[in-house]
Amino acid sequence: MAYGIAAHPEEGTQMAGLLVGALMVGEGIGSFGLGPLQGLVSLDHIYILSAFWAFPLLWLAWRNSRPARAQGTGFHG
Repeated sequence: MAYGIAAHPEEGTQMAGLLVGALMVGEGIGSFGLGPLQGLVSLDHIYILSAFWAFPLLWLAWRNSRPARAQGTGFHG
């Protein structure tokens, strides 16, 4: 949350509210969605599939944490 507020200080309150809301949605899905999902997929497969979420999230975090380049200074070639 501190990183998001530091990156966008003019929208700090909105950023904090959005992150808390996303956390609450994730908690709700994790708490109440796992039971019905076990009827379709076994629990060990759910854990394996959830571990794979780390890869796209790691890429997204890396991509979003890079400093922004000025327009026209990208790689050519």
